[in-house]
Formats: sequence, structure tokens, C-alpha cells
Amino acid sequence: MCLSLLYTLCLAAFYTSDAAEITRTVKPGFNANKRTSQLSARAPQALDGVLTNAQRLARGLPLLKPRRHSNFPRQSTPSSVAPVPVTCNIHVQPLDPNIQIGGFLTSDLGSWGQFYGLQDSQSGSMTVTFSYTPGSTTLFPILASTPSWANYQYMAAIIGDGSNGNDFASDYPNYAYLGKSNQVPEGPPSTTAGNSYADSIGMPGVGVETALWSYDPHTGALTATWINSNGDRVPAYLNVYFTYSELSTPPAWIWGNRFLDVFLISGEIFLQSPDFDLNPDRVTFTCVPVPT
Repeated sequence: MCLSLLYTLCLAAFYTSDAAEITRTVKPGFNANKRTSQLSARAPQALDGVLTNAQRLARGLPLLKPRRHSNFPRQSTPSSVAPVPVTCNIHVQPLDPNIQIGGFLTSDLGSWGQFYGLQDSQSGSMTVTFSYTPGSTTLFPILASTPSWANYQYMAAIIGDGSNGNDFASDYPNYAYLGKSNQVPEGPPSTTAGNSYADSIGMPGVGVETALWSYDPHTGALTATWINSNGDRVPAYLNVYFTYSELSTPPAWIWGNRFLDVFLISGEIFLQSPDFDLNPDRVTFTCVPVPT
């Protein structure tokens, strides 16, 4: 009886001691998982699944290479579209509905080194060659082979001697003749260079631009753009100057009942210049494929 009671008391003491130990080591309300998550939040995090250098160092892995950042925009990748060569004849058509006749640009220049002649037939008219890049806004030059002024190879816009400076504007009557020059870099500014008009009248070289053309392959339209000295691109309207005088640039080419004198371009939609006794008329240039 005494032994049984002693055994029972020993067991009670054992369990009481174990419970007290547990009470001393585990604090009420302690959340081990929460503590772990707080520590993890303070550790450096990997970006997009890539270990940070601290994590790589702890694992014995090589460090990541430093990234180089630049505030400059990346250069655009050059276009992979190949330039398209075009050979054609230029058909000229007036915008004035009262002038019903058009024609092809003749194969030669006048005695003053300017484009001015037209002919009815495409055969034997001036042939031009150029290359354009589809979808590009880059202006291009036009190669024009003529019997006279063969030392100059490209169609050129030559600042007129009555212009006040080399810049165009929609409300300013500066203009440029269409003649010939050697190719000059695309502006700005206009390049002072020798040309057919300056040579013909014995004047020094004046402002010239050759890379001023754009082409629409769907309509065949050739349009001109003048680049001002500040880099602005100004639409250049094609014009033809008529005169009723038979003393115009010899030999005179008759267009309708008037004598055709010279082709020119201007930033003014309807050029009004004191240099001309009549206001020039606007025209369009259309590239017509050479018959095969």
C-alpha cells in the first residue's frame, strides 16, 4: 500500500516538472511563422527570379555584372528596306483649269541654264533617274542627263537673284530656279555651289539644294521640299513663269497662247514677286515610266 502511494506521488511530480519546463520555454501568444516572415521581408529580394548579389555571395555563386544606364535614347536601327531605283520622264501639268495643255520636260536646258521647255511627246523627252526608300521621309536628288551643261549632273533648285536670302516661307516671295548643279549635301543650310544658271550669267555661286525631292509610287507625283537654314522643312510649290513677250529666254516655248519662260519653286502657294511681270502658275510634276 505504501509503495503504491509512493509510486503515484513520483509520477505526479515528474509530469508537474515537465509542464513547468514547457511553460518556461514557450511564451504564450508567440507566432514563429510570423517572426520568420518579418525577417524574410527585411532580406534583399530577387528581381524577376534573379538572385541578388548578397544572395549569390551567401551561396558561393559569382556576382552579377553591373548594369550600365544611359540617359541618351538608343539610336534607331537603320532601315532594312532597300532603296528602289526609278527611271522616268517628267510630265508637267498646270493646276489652272483654264490652261488645258501639258507636256513633258524637254531633254535640254535654255541658254540661261534653266529648265523651261516642254514637248507633247514622251519620246525624246528628258529622262531622269533617282532612288527612293519606301516609307522613308529622306529627301533625294534627281540625276538628269542633258546635252548642255553636262558638267553638272543633278537637277538643282538655285536661289533666284531677286530673292532676299536663302530661306522659304509661305508668306515670303523667295524663289529658286530649276537648273543643274553637282550633288550637294542635304541642308541645312543651302550650299553655295556652281550651277548652270550662275555660270550662264557670270555670277558667283549661290545657294543650291539638290536633295529636295519626294516620290509617291502610287501616283507618280514628284514633290519638292526646301530646307531652311534653321533646319525647317518648307513645302516648295512648283511654278512655271509665263510671258507674253517673244523676247523671253530664247528659244521661247509656246504653251497655250503664252510663252513659257522658266520653272521655279517657292514657299508661297501662289508666288507674287516683283521680279515677274506676271504671277507664275502652279504646276505638278509626274514621273511617267519610260516605255520598254
